[in-house]
Amino acid sequence: MASSTSEAMDVDDTAKDRDRVSALVRRYFAQLTRGCGRPGCPNRHCRSSADASELDPTRAALLSLELAQCGDHALCDELPPFLSLPLLQQLCASASSGAPESMHALEASLAEVFSSAEALSRSFVSSSAAREAEAAQLAVDPSELSGVDAGAVGEAYSLLFSSPPDSAGFTAADRLGNVVMRGAHELLRGRGAYKLLTEGNCPLLREGGSLRWMLVLMANPLLLEPQHHKPVLLPLCSLIASLEEGAAAQVSRWWSHWPESALARLVVVLQQFLSVRLCHTQRIDDAVVAATKVLGLLYDANEAALAAGWRRGGGGSGGGG
Repeated sequence: MASSTSEAMDVDDTAKDRDRVSALVRRYFAQLTRGCGRPGCPNRHCRSSADASELDPTRAALLSLELAQCGDHALCDELPPFLSLPLLQQLCASASSGAPESMHALEASLAEVFSSAEALSRSFVSSSAAREAEAAQLAVDPSELSGVDAGAVGEAYSLLFSSPPDSAGFTAADRLGNVVMRGAHELLRGRGAYKLLTEGNCPLLREGGSLRWMLVLMANPLLLEPQHHKPVLLPLCSLIASLEEGAAAQVSRWWSHWPESALARLVVVLQQFLSVRLCHTQRIDDAVVAATKVLGLLYDANEAALAAGWRRGGGGSGGGG
């Protein structure tokens, strides 16, 4: 009797496993052939990704089965959210129609991404083809690039923060800026960033991508405004300044590949912060030391770019990675 019960349970478990794999295969097939519908998806196993391969139904079915049997799944609806420039343009265009639900959708996406280091590290990522082209231009290995599209990041911030005021003097840019900065403050205050950096089992950490979110946040032009210094810029600088030597050097190398104009804006942000801080405190405190260390990384990045010939002084400006 016990043997019959055990056999019945084994059959039941086998059927459940078969059903689970079949469901995964169907989800992967839809993802590989139709995509998740979000342009610029960073998941290379998604038709909406710039890195996606053109697959016929047979090849898509075979790859779906292979992916379904893997231990680590790459299903878009189970991965952290992201933003890309095309997706943000789509969301902003919809929000500009005036429909409240469209603006709410844009705000929700911004809040979700900017409050998560992992989500922000998956955002504004260059395609493989773009990284290879940039690496060839800079004469470096593609793995040395951050993968962040500096041009897309700049365009994204311009898109969000450049709307004209309405009759009452308010702008959508003010509203969206508040959402972005609240998200960044939540990310830094909640120590989610620290957790991401210290979890050795995190895929982003293994891929070297767990630091990318710092580049995106540091490029935010709103950091020029003193009201954002204490809640966002100060903890961000403190975190960058506290990185181990190897990680700090990696961030500096990534910055060396960025356009000269982007580095110049970062220097202005930090100089503004130091001026305001020193004027207010009249002393050199931990905040001043942290910001000065970040300025040092930018100086090293610029020197490396000049030495490699990626700046005007050495024969051209850098790329975006």
